[in-house]
Formats: sequence, structure tokens, C-alpha cells
Amino acid sequence: MSASFEERGRLAIADGEDTHGMLYLAEASRLGAHGPGFDLLTSHAVVSLDAGLEIIGHGKAGIWDADVGPEAIITLGSDFSLSHWDRAGVTTHLADGVYHITLVDDLAISVAMHGDVTAVDRSGHVRWRAERAVADVPLQSGIVGSAAARLVIAFGNGATLRDVDTGRSRGELRHDNAVSAVALDAEGTRAATGDIAGVVRIWNTTTAALVATCESHTGIVRAIKFSSDNRSVVSGGNDGDVRICDVASGATLHRLIGHSHQVVTVDVAADGRTIVSGGRDGKPRIWDARTGLLVRVLDGHRGTVGSAQFSPDGDHILTLGVDGTARIWDREGMALGSLQGHGGTIFAGRWDIDGRHVITTSIDGTIRRWDPRRAIKTVLRHAHTAAITDLAVSSDDRWALTGSADRYAILWDRRSLQPIVQLAHDDKVRSVMFGPDSTSALTTEEAGNARIWRLPAGVLIARLGPGITAATYAHDGRVITAGDGMVRFWTSSGSVLGSVPLDYPADQLVLDPSGRWLFVRGTASSVLVIDVAARVALVRLEVRDRQVRSLATDGMRVAISDGAAIRLWQLGTWAPLAPLVGHRSPVTAVWFGSGGGLMSASPDATLVWGRDARLVAKLADTNAVLALAMSPDGSLFATTGGDGELRIWDAASYRLLLRLPGHRLPAFTLRLTHDGTAAISGGNDGRLVTWNLARRTRSASELAEIVRCRIPLRLEGDVALPRDLDFGDPTCRSLVLDR
Repeated sequence: MSASFEERGRLAIADGEDTHGMLYLAEASRLGAHGPGFDLLTSHAVVSLDAGLEIIGHGKAGIWDADVGPEAIITLGSDFSLSHWDRAGVTTHLADGVYHITLVDDLAISVAMHGDVTAVDRSGHVRWRAERAVADVPLQSGIVGSAAARLVIAFGNGATLRDVDTGRSRGELRHDNAVSAVALDAEGTRAATGDIAGVVRIWNTTTAALVATCESHTGIVRAIKFSSDNRSVVSGGNDGDVRICDVASGATLHRLIGHSHQVVTVDVAADGRTIVSGGRDGKPRIWDARTGLLVRVLDGHRGTVGSAQFSPDGDHILTLGVDGTARIWDREGMALGSLQGHGGTIFAGRWDIDGRHVITTSIDGTIRRWDPRRAIKTVLRHAHTAAITDLAVSSDDRWALTGSADRYAILWDRRSLQPIVQLAHDDKVRSVMFGPDSTSALTTEEAGNARIWRLPAGVLIARLGPGITAATYAHDGRVITAGDGMVRFWTSSGSVLGSVPLDYPADQLVLDPSGRWLFVRGTASSVLVIDVAARVALVRLEVRDRQVRSLATDGMRVAISDGAAIRLWQLGTWAPLAPLVGHRSPVTAVWFGSGGGLMSASPDATLVWGRDARLVAKLADTNAVLALAMSPDGSLFATTGGDGELRIWDAASYRLLLRLPGHRLPAFTLRLTHDGTAAISGGNDGRLVTWNLARRTRSASELAEIVRCRIPLRLEGDVALPRDLDFGDPTCRSLVLDR
């Protein structure tokens, strides 16, 4: 039974439902599940739950809407009550029978069910009331306000401008049909209105004069937003279209087609270059505002996405779904993390005034404040303008080094992915490598040069070449190169020590773990083995294929691809061992794993072989594996493929644990840090991506406590059912989810 619940937990996490995942994993732990893979899954799920900084307040009714100010929050309950909350959670009941709300400075301005528009201060004192100002309040109605222009617009069967301080009318914004959406520009000098017939109009709020009429949608306008420069308006509606309209002329700049159902939310990034839209198809979309082209479809929510918003700096996107999750994305659509813990649909949410935190409300009656940074499980950088060709991590995990086809190698702070120094080359960088003590680096380029650098200053120590096609560091810090018919040995400062003749072009130099044997792979049907200490050729390992495509060694054996087979030799004696036969296509890569096992990749499959040469497993992955890295303790391994995703596997069962998005193009370079807490990959898209893989072993009682305090679900047999959390429990308030 524990395996069944663990698998349910893994599948729930794969679907982005970390609360369900934690519920199942806690039950699996109670039944005896444990191990490194299990710890990784629980630690991964905890990150989403750990982002909740505080519950500002909670009530008996659900909270449908909220507006956020510097010192206070106003909420609209599912019982139609209007409430004021300070940041300490102290609440003041302001009104009943309310349908819509907005907060302008310290005034809560609302539209009541019978049409009154009322302004109330934080103490509940009514500043002004406009009776029956919205006639026959329809479902498509609301209110928006501007502190800068000191006005509000209440809309329904019509739209009326009102003075924030007095409530007096400042004009009508006339439509032939009920108004369903309104937006104000940043200064409040322009308003955009949309109606149930699809008409979108632009107005001057000072004079209430019509400025322009945009091309109509073919259904109700549900969402509308000004661009940051106030030159265009973005609208979305029941026709599934997103349209960009020129504010001055009303001309359609772009029509963005892709949603399969109604669009109910749109937003524009602060720089005006990117648009996000969401709706009932549950798949928010990111668009290029300049070209109108689709950038990315955001997969992760289940059901309607009611809100999609850029962070104030435009770097992140917050989406809220009826599935009870708030999700964080970068502006190009990479899933960064989620905020989970609400007991049902999230009705409202927005970035807090500080631009760093998020406030959400839900059917569970809570107001929650989150720190999205604690939920973000990855760091991403656009590291290069061309494909990343190689990647290395320093022995102390402090730095990462990338090489690229853009002719640069770059040294990075491994944790923050901030660049430290650029190393310029004359041609595409082929390989990068840290020296044994990480104070130097060795790089090669396609022009045939190798360079030795002093780190972190990036000072060039020596330039070797030309004609070099491969290079590596020996364990003692000496440099070994291949090219021009020779394998040469150099001091760390670039002086020649000796050479060994080579009769074929080499493209890879591989040392065994002890550093004693050097294997020279190239465009030949054999691999030359060199004794590093003596600097003499020992033996040639012959295969039948015209060219060796890959090789690996574990200190006892060397594995060399031979077409669709893999041939092995014993180190030292060079006695051939039984070949591994199982692929239908040529083997492109081989890796030794923990316990003497071997993994091999070809276009048809990735296979796992035991030490006894028997086929053990086939990875459940339809993507060809391009890179593989093993954790230091041998318990986990990571792979990348043609889809750009990072996959984490259990090395004992070869079971897929996590799929982590990272690249938009294939990723050929991958490393795990020496402490095993992070994976870092470089892709053909020029991105450098690192994922947090830190894991902690938690007891069954610890997981049960997390479920009791943070998971609004319970198990009935093997079925997850909703439950209410005890928000007054002091032990839960003090629970710290240490990752």
C-alpha cells in the first residue's frame, strides 16, 4: 500500500497538485515508505507550502474579492459583506449587501445590490452615498478607481464618473448596451470601457468625451487593460479573442487568436512589450505585444484561470485558478513554482504594494500573504546569445562555467547565476573545464586553440595551439591536448612536457577516475589508451563500427560504443568483456552509474545494464537522453532531452521522480553539484537553468503534522476529500517548514 500512495503522490506533484501530493506521501510514510527519492518528493512539495508567510485573517464566509492598499485590505465576502482588514488581521465590518468593491487611498467604495455607490472610511463612517447610481445591477458590472485622478467609475447598465471625495457625478460614458468591463490608465486621464455587445470605447475622463471606438468583439467584453505608455488598450472577451487597440485612433493593432473559450483576464507588462491573457480554457497565454505573436501557452492549471497579472517589475506572472492554486511563471512562460494551501477556489489575488509579495483570498475564507521567492524552485538566466556547448561546476560548488557558440565562456556565481567574468574567444567555444583546485580553467574553441585562464579574475595564462581538437586537465593540474597528430602534455602555465603520436583526429580525451589512463576518442574505429605518468601509448581498443561515438569509464572498466552495441574492457589487463547488445540504433552516449551499472542512450531507447551485463531496465522516457548526471551518493540521477526538460530519476528503481521544465530547445549539457543539492543545465536556447534538489528526511510524524496544519484535505480510504483547517491552532501557527 505504501508504494501505491507514494506513486499517487508522485503523480499529483507531476500534475502540479503539491497539496494532494503531500497528503498521499504522508500516508505512504505512515505505511513505511522511505528513501532518497521519497525525500526528494516530499521536499519538492514542501516548497509550495512553505511560501505562505502568514494568514492575515479568516472568516466564516468565503472571500470573493479583495483590494490591497499600503496599510489595509478590503474584502468582499461570499455573504456580500464588505470588510476592512489592517495588516495585523484586525477586521472592521463596513457594510452588507455589497456586490463590487475598490479601494482608493483609505476609502472603500462599493456598489450595493440595489445600485447604491457608497464610500466608507476605515472606521465604517460613510463619506458619501450616491443612491441608485447603478440601475438594476447586472452580473457584468463593477467599479474601478484612480487615486491620481480622484475619481471612480461605477458601471453596469451604464458607466458614471464620480468624484472620489464628494461622490458627485463627473459625467456619463455612454454605451447602447450594459457595460461589462472598465479600465483606467495610470494617470486616470483616460478610460476604456467594453460592453456586452463587444464594443470597446476610449474616453477622456476630464471631459467625459469619446476619444475613439475600437473594433468590436463578437461577444461580451470581459477584461480590459491599458498599456504602460497609455497608447494602446488590450481587451479580451467571450469570443476568445485578445485585441490590441490604438487609443488615439481606435485602429486594431493586433488580434491575438488562440484561446478556445472566453477570455476573462488580461494584463500588460510594465515595459509594454508582453501581454498575458487567461480564461475558461485554463491555459493562460503570453503574447508579444509588438508583433501579436504567441510566445507561450502556460500549462499547469486545471479549470478556469480567473486572473493573470505581471509583477510590478514585469519579470514574473501570477495566475490564479479555480483549482485552488496560484502559480508563478517567468515572463517567457517557464513555470517557476506555485502557492498552495488554500482550501478551494482562489477568488482573488494580486501583487502586494511592495511588488515582492502576493495576497490571495479564497472560498476557504482566508486572506493569505505569500513570498513567491520561497516557492520558486529554479533560477534561470539568458546566459548566451547562442547555444551553450559545455558546462562545468567548480569543486566547491561556488562557480559554474559555460561555453557557447557565441564565442564566449562565462564564469557564474553558481547559486545566483550572476556573471562574474567573460572570457572572449576567436571562435565557437567547444569545451570548458575547471582545474583541480578551481583557480584556473581550460577552454577550447573550434578555431583550434586552447586557453588556460586564472580565476576568478579571468586573466589569460597561456594560449595553446593551433590545431588543438580536444583538451583536458590531468589530476595534478597539468594540461593534456590532442591535435596535429599528437597528444601533448603541458605544465599549468603552458610549457610543453612531452607528446605521444596520434594517427587520427581526436575530439574527446577521457581520464579514468584514478587519472592513470587516458582514452583518446576521435574519428577512428579504435580508442588509443595512454599511460599518463609515463606518457606512452599502451594499447588500442578496436571496435567494428567506423567511428567510436561515445565512451565512459568507472575505474575498473571502459565502455565504448560500437554501432548499436557497447563493448567493454577490463582496465589494466585490457581483456575484453561480454558486449552489451539491446539497442536497435547506434549508441550515442554511455555513462557508468552507481553499483557498477551502465546506462546507454540511442535514438530508440535509454537502457540500463547491470554489472553482470544483463539488461535491467528501460527508462520510461520517449525523448532521447542527451545528457546524464549522477548524484554524488549514487541515489539519484538527472537527464535532459530534446524537449528541454530536466528529469530526475531514482537510481535504485529507475523510476521517474520529477519532470522540471527548463529549456525551450534541446539541452546537451547537465551537471549535478558536488553536494547533490542542485542540478544545472545549459541549452541550445542559450539559457542556463539551475534547480533546487535539496532534500531532507522527514519522519512520518513530521509529515502528518504538515498535513494537519497546512493541507486542507483528508483521506477517506484512498480518496482525498476537502476539510477545514484549524486557523486558531497555535501549534500550526508556529510550524516552520524547514526545507
